[in-house]
Amino acid sequence: MAQHLALPLQLRGSRLAALQQDSALEVSQSVALLVSTRPGERRSVPEYGVSDPIFGGLDAGEVTDAVLEWEERVDPVHVDDVATAIVQTGRVWIEQILPSDVVWPAAAGEVA
Repeated sequence: MAQHLALPLQLRGSRLAALQQDSALEVSQSVALLVSTRPGERRSVPEYGVSDPIFGGLDAGEVTDAVLEWEERVDPVHVDDVATAIVQTGRVWIEQILPSDVVWPAAAGEVA
């Protein structure tokens, strides 16, 4: 299975840490990056991201729309709960990210 760099960048021995593609940690990392990116920051995809929360806070509806548009691996049944949890806590909870029929690997085994 393909791997992606863990963000923020981390060292595991002398190598950069990697996450298994489509693992709960990798998908939650993707959602966290989406929520922390402002529209216009990515030149190749200027509409990617959510509005800057500094002045108005995060809007659950905007987070829901962004997750539905940009991260199809999130279970649509739970996307409103994910967005509300992000807005209320400022964190992305991996237990709500993927569909319930996904077998969750041990967290320690997801980071290589």
